Amino acid sequence: MSRTIGIEFEANTINTTRAKSALTDAGIRVRGMPWTSHENRNYNAGQWTVTTDGSLSGGSSETVSPPLNDADFVHVRTVCNALRANGGTNNGTSTGTHVHVDANDFGVREFKRICILWTAAEKMIGLLVAPSRRTAYYTKPNFTGKSIAEVTADLAIANDRRAVQEVAMHGCRYKAMNLYAFGAHGTIEFRIHQGTLNATKILSFARLVRAIVDTAKSDRALPTAKFTTVQSMVNFFMLNRADMAASPVCDGVVVRRPRAGTKVAGMWDLFDGFVAQGMSRDSIYYAMTEV
Repeated sequence: MSRTIGIEFEANTINTTRAKSALTDAGIRVRGMPWTSHENRNYNAGQWTVTTDGSLSGGSSETVSPPLNDADFVHVRTVCNALRANGGTNNGTSTGTHVHVDANDFGVREFKRICILWTAAEKMIGLLVAPSRRTAYYTKPNFTGKSIAEVTADLAIANDRRAVQEVAMHGCRYKAMNLYAFGAHGTIEFRIHQGTLNATKILSFARLVRAIVDTAKSDRALPTAKFTTVQSMVNFFMLNRADMAASPVCDGVVVRRPRAGTKVAGMWDLFDGFVAQGMSRDSIYYAMTEV
């Protein structure tokens, strides 16, 4: 059974009152909740929550999902469509999309493994998101400038979960991968994605980071060097995974191919190669839009 995920959608130009009304009208079970602190939000209430966030200006809102199984992903599309239809946008660089992946089965071994995996993948994942997210205050890199060998050496002297967390977190939860979320929610939080109300992009990113968590739990050999291309990174984590093969294709979105010879057209050629290898277009669509 696939791990559950939780998603935080930050949006500007739609306040909490309008967001809650929009979701209620769309048939989503939702409650309003004042923002107090990250740790006090209840991700296990079985319903969606509309709240505010300390990083957002007035007139903005954050929508938080309950834990979602794959069968619940249709509700992500409903939520995104409802927020957009009622004025929700992601103007500027202030909003983010945070994905929590269930990690209740993690011990020290798995936390060490995910640190190695994130060291290998962090730069390439940064190329899949908006440039502003790679060094933003709320999404600082975890392992910039460190090799896998250096991180491995740091982890070798970390004897418990908290010590392992500090190798990645350095006392600050505003990292691209937030291991502190485990203490509050039993999850690993991936904060690096820019704000978006594109459900296909959100779900594709969620599947990618869930694959990283799954790999940390597995007995699969870890990479010994950082990934140097997006293709090698995506292939390692995602290629021919059953949950990707079953995903819908672009959710009926009409996509215009960019002009031949441009840099963006070259990216499309790369992604077409992914599709030819058996990946669903849905799994890579988010990297082609809103970048």
